[in-house]
Amino acid sequence: MQHAAELCTLLVDEVYGQLTSRVFSTLLRVGRMPLVALVQKTDLQPRQLRHALAVLIQQHLVLHYTAPHTEATFYEADWKAAYGLIRSGKVRRLLDETVSSASGDVVSNLLLLGHTRVGDLLKSYSAASSKEIGKVSNPKATVNGGSNGHKLPNGSSLSEDSANTEAISRSTGDLQLNLRTLLDTGFVSGVRMEHFRPPADNHAEAERIVRERQFPDGPKGNKGQAVLAEEIRKKMREWRDDEFRPATTNGIIKNSKRPAEDSLPSNRAKKLKYDPSALLPEVVDENGDEEDQKAIVDENLVVRVNEGKCQVAWRNQRLVELAERRVGTVTSVVYKNFLEKLTEPLRRCQDELATPPADDDEPEEDLSVSTFELFKHMDPEIDLASSIRIASQDEEDHKPKSRMSNGRRRRRVNDDDVTVVGDVSPDESEEDEEEESVNIPEVDQDSNEEEADGDYVATMTARNSRMRHIETHLELLAEDSHHFVQPSMFNKDRWTVDFRALVTHLKNLALDDIIRSRWDQTAMRVERILREKGKLDERQLANVALAPAKHIRVLLAEMHEAGYLELQEVPRDNTRAPSRTFYLWFFDLERCTKIVLEDLYKCLARLVQRGRSEREKIKDLLKKAERTDVVGMEDKYLTQQEREELKRSRDIEERLLLQMERVDDLIAVLRDF
Repeated sequence: MQHAAELCTLLVDEVYGQLTSRVFSTLLRVGRMPLVALVQKTDLQPRQLRHALAVLIQQHLVLHYTAPHTEATFYEADWKAAYGLIRSGKVRRLLDETVSSASGDVVSNLLLLGHTRVGDLLKSYSAASSKEIGKVSNPKATVNGGSNGHKLPNGSSLSEDSANTEAISRSTGDLQLNLRTLLDTGFVSGVRMEHFRPPADNHAEAERIVRERQFPDGPKGNKGQAVLAEEIRKKMREWRDDEFRPATTNGIIKNSKRPAEDSLPSNRAKKLKYDPSALLPEVVDENGDEEDQKAIVDENLVVRVNEGKCQVAWRNQRLVELAERRVGTVTSVVYKNFLEKLTEPLRRCQDELATPPADDDEPEEDLSVSTFELFKHMDPEIDLASSIRIASQDEEDHKPKSRMSNGRRRRRVNDDDVTVVGDVSPDESEEDEEEESVNIPEVDQDSNEEEADGDYVATMTARNSRMRHIETHLELLAEDSHHFVQPSMFNKDRWTVDFRALVTHLKNLALDDIIRSRWDQTAMRVERILREKGKLDERQLANVALAPAKHIRVLLAEMHEAGYLELQEVPRDNTRAPSRTFYLWFFDLERCTKIVLEDLYKCLARLVQRGRSEREKIKDLLKKAERTDVVGMEDKYLTQQEREELKRSRDIEERLLLQMERVDDLIAVLRDF
């Protein structure tokens, strides 16, 4: 963790300055300590130290816990939160692509603030909107403030003032709508006091509460210990997820109907003169429930960005990219919509507080999606029939076995022969409309002639045909060697995903690329063989890899020195002589992942240092280019040499940032997914 600590210190210094990075690096290096010890270690004045701690706690970079009896506060650095500073741009881009650009603006402000109260955020947006409206609507306001006719003292008319007030209200209402969307999707979550405490202290506090309330005499036996551990996890999940907020659901007030003003005190009626919920668009749900039509966010709710949900979205993107390479573009679009629907309730990729399953083969998450749910979620404009077709009975007679688009044979599913081809012909599309839908009740033609018209029959036929196409794409994903989807264990009509196996595939592919780029193709082949076969000696490896023994011996020594491979000695007898010993090579995925992560942290730290070094070379030119009178007028105030130097520096910074993003993608695969 040496290079990880160095990287986090550089990031804190880059964003918040030298004072905060000095305190943060001390907590990382020394560990948990009270304020008195921190003053001695940092050689800072208590006032300076409190200012630095306030910034770090506001950004959730430092956690603290006050003991109930001694009243001494201990501080502890959170290096993972500090590493999240490097992903601020990726989080903003993700929200722009998946939600909206306005939601991306809200998330950017939350990333800058760390956490904030919704009411304070609304006030700041309202103030910013009024300032911008004042600049636009009053460019020539009277200096003496005199009024003329229906003009207000600032020079604007009554109609203009009403329009400005409406614009400010609409901006605040849009913010309420964006916050409600972010809370519903999980990209923004509420903040509790327990979120500022270290996990070990939360565990100890939860254990103390559970023991006092439910186990005053202590747990009895192994069953009692298991119940105690589960109750502790339940309490910690309650603190983390903020599931039991009184009178609200996820920080959203459900019953936001405006009471009559005459039934309230006069001061309360004045406060309710403007109702932000009135500006929210009325979205009626499928059940016709209008309870949530004007649901607004509680202004007393403290919110922050939930990076765990962003990791879920990034994992979906990597899986969709892998499916596109292996199956096809249209099928990957279906898979993208499937993952979006499947991961809606997920708030993080790895849940350390989840109840461990009784059997290792049991899936971690009981998440599944039916074909009909996916049909409703997908955009109807997506063309699903252009890349697949369902073979007719005549083609089945002439084609005993079907093939996929890449030429590999595939097995038949539910006695339907599905073949991946190019574009569908008109006669084939007519045959598709006549196919029966899987797991969807067919339209009874006799009853429909009496109860429905031909349009209803055509609609049902088109729906059944489209659902059959969706089912076929899901079957293609399930039949791949990676098994992107699979039938649910509890309901065969629903589909689920084994994220643990897929993430393991992603890790193996990432390690394969790293080993191939560091050594050669033979080294990657050796690593794959050991991963699949287990422990092998040098001679067996040479035979399986079809490579010379001398070359294999050199590669094994280099990879073992780098920590990518492990060696086990198995003596033939008690003498343990080298000539009477088997030397078995094997691959440890967990150990190799830790070594690669440390190398990636070191790489990121060097990239950050290189960026700072490049900026230091032209710091005077950067100060000149950032002046307000120079911005936008570079051709007038900068020489040709200065413009070329500035362009060269920006190109270098862009390449460094691109490389940092690629390295961070590898870290996300190896650590976060």
